[in-house]
Amino acid sequence: MAPPDLSWPDRKLLTLLRRLTICPTAAEHSAQYIGHRSKRRGVSIAAADARAYVQGDDLRHLDWGQLAKFDQLVVRLFYAHHAMRVTIILDCSASMALGSPRKFDFARSLAACLSIIALHGRNELKLLPAPSGRTAHCVTTSGGQDAAMADILSLLKTLPPGGVMDMQKLLHRAARQKTDNLILISDCLPPQNLTKAFAALAARSQRLIVLHTLCPEEQSPPFKHPVLLRDPELGRRQHISASETASMAYRAAFARWRDEVSESVKRCGGVYRYISTSNSIEEVLAQHLAEVLFTQ
Repeated sequence: MAPPDLSWPDRKLLTLLRRLTICPTAAEHSAQYIGHRSKRRGVSIAAADARAYVQGDDLRHLDWGQLAKFDQLVVRLFYAHHAMRVTIILDCSASMALGSPRKFDFARSLAACLSIIALHGRNELKLLPAPSGRTAHCVTTSGGQDAAMADILSLLKTLPPGGVMDMQKLLHRAARQKTDNLILISDCLPPQNLTKAFAALAARSQRLIVLHTLCPEEQSPPFKHPVLLRDPELGRRQHISASETASMAYRAAFARWRDEVSESVKRCGGVYRYISTSNSIEEVLAQHLAEVLFTQ
């Protein structure tokens, strides 16, 4: 099956995306993030306070209503807003090419939606594709939201799946980045112990959200006939006999591995979500991410 063309979401999905805002953590609520009031005062949309006019104040901030009613020159003060820094790590390794639809096509569509939400909220966005050999791609809305969104979608269209993912190295690299929200979209293959890498992110006070993206074929592969399992990244092969015992053993091992990844994330204060490509993007946004990532 040919990979779907990655384009702008349809009108219904785009309307949903523009209603969502990436919410800060409790600690971030106390200081300076976009869409949320800061303790500092400056220029923004939401009025914070008012004071008497003094010579040199910007006349654009005069409260003309107060002048008309009370014949007093009053200057409005506003909450100062600063953008949150959002980093999206997109797994582009060879194992992401599995499934129908491919995990990679689903993952980059999800990355596109999260990018639109971040940019619509005027956040600083960094897209880190790995291990495609590309460097981190930083996007701001200084040139306009539509231009920034088109830039991200254009990049996502050109990304092919391939190569071997060194997740530990990638996460340690990400820990050195200045970011507030780190969103990892990956199948977390090949299996490895990621506890220390996740802990390094937690030590930097970064909010980690892992979207463990897998396809139904991986969770319940067909064991009615003898099969050959092949690791597309490491090239290892394993023959599996056709039996109910083999099927049960595989499913038990799969569940243990998924639980291990989940516990590693949660132990470091992060958020873990298992994402199946059998779900729609709308279901993922509404059912898996609404409570942990978004406000409306």
